Amino acid sequence: MKISPITPAIGARVTDVHLGEAARDPERFAQIKSALLKHKVLFFRGQDITRADHQAFARCFGELERHPVLDSDPQYPGLALIYRSESRHSYENVYHSDGLWRKNPSMGAVLRCTAQEANFFDLDLTDADFEGTDLTGSNFRGCILTRTDFSLAVGLVLDPSRNRLKDTQVPLATAVSLAESMGMRVPALGDVAGAPASRGRKKKR
Repeated sequence: MKISPITPAIGARVTDVHLGEAARDPERFAQIKSALLKHKVLFFRGQDITRADHQAFARCFGELERHPVLDSDPQYPGLALIYRSESRHSYENVYHSDGLWRKNPSMGAVLRCTAQEANFFDLDLTDADFEGTDLTGSNFRGCILTRTDFSLAVGLVLDPSRNRLKDTQVPLATAVSLAESMGMRVPALGDVAGAPASRGRKKKR
């Protein structure tokens, strides 16, 4: 299992671990819990888990509670469905770890994304990392993309006039597309991935 901090203050990416198996391995779960206490938020990408795995892993942190607003899955109590609707204030936009008013509030939440929203509107995505994310068809509008890392994302299309870009990392294909959209050409494109293109003329012998 590999733990890679995302920022100096909060967040880490955890790889080379399956959450379903970690739920059945006390030693491995102890390592994950220790990482959570240290980094506060953990990200596990590409997890091919079932709802039973999700429930079992979450239960390792303690008994699951019923969300005060969302209903639980009837087959897997404690799992709440956060879904998209046509309303601007649908659940995926307003969800938060509720219940702080309770005598014993929850310590956190284990969230699993099963369907990605294609529209990113008016969001502060500073320092966000989209590594391995397929953004084909996604729209970014009114977003703050300071130091946002899209370098290892695929299918990214950005409109600089509709977003705030600063030190934003994008794939080569996106950079070329942006340049072409502004009427520019990128010469010697075939040399970008290899040796740099030579400049000037060669001397005649």
